[in-house]
Amino acid sequence: MNTKYLRIMIIVLTIALVQLACALPGFNGGENTNGTDAEILTTQNAGQTDNVVVIQSTPTTQPAHNAQCNYSFSSTADISIGQIFSTEENFDVNWILTNTGDCAWQADDALVMIDGDLPATFERIPLGQAVLPGETIALIGSFIAPAQDGKYQAIWKLEADNGVLVGIEPHGEMPLRVAVKVISGNSNAPVPTSTPTMQSPAPMSDFTLLDDECFDLATGQVVDCNDSSADIKYQYSTLLGAKLFNVNKIGFADNQNAEPGKSDCESMSYLSLHHSLIEGKFFCFKDESLVSPRYGWIYIVRFDENGVSFDYDLFSTTPAVVAGINNPFVLEEEDQVTIMLDECFDVHHGTEIDCSEPYALLTYEQVTKKSLQVKQVRGLGQAPLVFSVALADEPTKSECESLLASTSAVVIWPIDETKYYCYQYVPGMVGYTGWFRPTSYNNNGITFDYLTWNSSP
Repeated sequence: MNTKYLRIMIIVLTIALVQLACALPGFNGGENTNGTDAEILTTQNAGQTDNVVVIQSTPTTQPAHNAQCNYSFSSTADISIGQIFSTEENFDVNWILTNTGDCAWQADDALVMIDGDLPATFERIPLGQAVLPGETIALIGSFIAPAQDGKYQAIWKLEADNGVLVGIEPHGEMPLRVAVKVISGNSNAPVPTSTPTMQSPAPMSDFTLLDDECFDLATGQVVDCNDSSADIKYQYSTLLGAKLFNVNKIGFADNQNAEPGKSDCESMSYLSLHHSLIEGKFFCFKDESLVSPRYGWIYIVRFDENGVSFDYDLFSTTPAVVAGINNPFVLEEEDQVTIMLDECFDVHHGTEIDCSEPYALLTYEQVTKKSLQVKQVRGLGQAPLVFSVALADEPTKSECESLLASTSAVVIWPIDETKYYCYQYVPGMVGYTGWFRPTSYNNNGITFDYLTWNSSP
């Protein structure tokens, strides 16, 4: 073989080997082609430093948004509900967000503050990196405690897909909520040190109740525990754990895994003392403070020694149907009396009476309580007739006089059927005492029996 042919063969072989090497996977002329950035990446966004940390590797290319995407996420935070901070104290909240939807988040998506009175250093925190479904990202929010003592919160959602606001799974509706308590001169405010753990998802917007606070289920508001609208109270102890206590005729059923329906709650048994809380569980409640019992459920998101985060729902009521109320002022067995709504009765002479007359001593009426229309019995007169608390057994005259000397009210609400209520009125120089017992009532009227004793001048 001459030298000329040998050279040609060497050149051809060299070209073939170069082409073969270029075709091998993973070769790009010195660039990394594994499709991911470094496993941990810190970025700077909009003047913020170190506020975004990608926990898992993500694609370097931006996936396009899909109009049919179902966006949702789960989250954890290293701050307790109702955690205490000093006035004007700076603090951070570390969130871990997991993409539980079916589409990727893009780098220009951001966690945004949508409501609240807790000042944040930045109200928009860009992700700075795409996050695929199932992947996780950590974000840091910086806050400044207000100068005044009180309770404050900041409400956040993920802004995705050109302004679509996304919340926590499963429906993408529940926002992230930072709820703190600010106390001036609080030098011993706890510092977050624990590693975040995944919180259970809640079905809708959640509510926060701090330790020893009370809640009105009808309005969805925190209220004074001495207010008649207070329904439940949260208390936590190291020995007994987290509990919701009945404040106003609320009964609790057992914990369960799935969201109950109205018929489920109506068929359950209830205890009225307190209920032990378990995160991620539903339980039914029964409100017996109204004419007709009202049912609903509570879902516990999370709790600690400072407070509880929960969601709840109220079902519509079914009006009570009471037999025997067809005609006004009907004497029934055992001399029971029936009066209709807004009618008045004279217990002194035992007769129905015009409400403008001096001896119109009680009426059955509809009023608004807890944002609901309810029925009550109210005492009338120049010196209004007053009632005692409910009694299980028929009282004597002396028992009523003793009871009314210490406590009384001009209304009976809520009304306990078959319970006795002592009453007292003074139409002139002589006072009278008696008892009143409602036996049935509904939206139309009330049936009751009563007894009046003379009293000494």
